[in-house]
Amino acid sequence: MEGLTAQLQRNLRTLEKIGHFNATELLLVGGGSRNALWNQIKANQLDIPVKVLDDAETTVAGAAMFGWYGVGEFSSPEQARAQVNYQYRYFWPQTEPEIIEGV
Repeated sequence: MEGLTAQLQRNLRTLEKIGHFNATELLLVGGGSRNALWNQIKANQLDIPVKVLDDAETTVAGAAMFGWYGVGEFSSPEQARAQVNYQYRYFWPQTEPEIIEGV
């Protein structure tokens, strides 16, 4: 997990450099986001909060939103998105003493 997170960190730093921005949080969705330990490792190593969507079916939700828009239920995909109330779980970067206390 640490090796994959190190690669994620390198990729994120590259995107930040190319895009001229600094990430303030990382949004995770899908199967890999269900691993709480890995999410905490990401927050610690990236030193930014990790925001995890509690709904694993993001592809289905996105398709439904575009479907609603396509049949005229909403005037834009953004309006359809505004109707969906997502819940998030946060993983905050921990300092070394916090990590040791949690063991």
